[in-house]
Amino acid sequence: MRAANKDTVLPKGGGPDGQAPLFVPKGTSCRFTLYSLHRRKDVYGDDAEQFRPERWDTLRTTRSWGYVPFSGGPRICIGQQFALTMMLYLTTRFFQTFDKIEARDELPMVQQASATIKLLHGCWVSLTPV
Repeated sequence: MRAANKDTVLPKGGGPDGQAPLFVPKGTSCRFTLYSLHRRKDVYGDDAEQFRPERWDTLRTTRSWGYVPFSGGPRICIGQQFALTMMLYLTTRFFQTFDKIEARDELPMVQQASATIKLLHGCWVSLTPV
């Protein structure tokens, strides 16, 4: 979370349609939600809620602030490269170790959002070794 260090006028965000300028007084707490940012239909299309990895092949925002799970700029998360390396390593090891990975959930998938997003009921899987 950040606070405005001086009176500021943002070019958009005000008015009923969010397109008018928005006055932000000094000291106002400012924050954004990554969950909402990463599901913007004006950026990701009408199917923004759907898992569709191929969208990243042509999406222009991939090299900017369009996807920021670790924040960005000079204060980007110091653990970003470690986290990405660990995810790549674990995914690779899973596919080297298991021939088949199947979902075994009896309950519907329900996301629970807080500082991070998790599955409310967890994720039950069946693993078949290679």
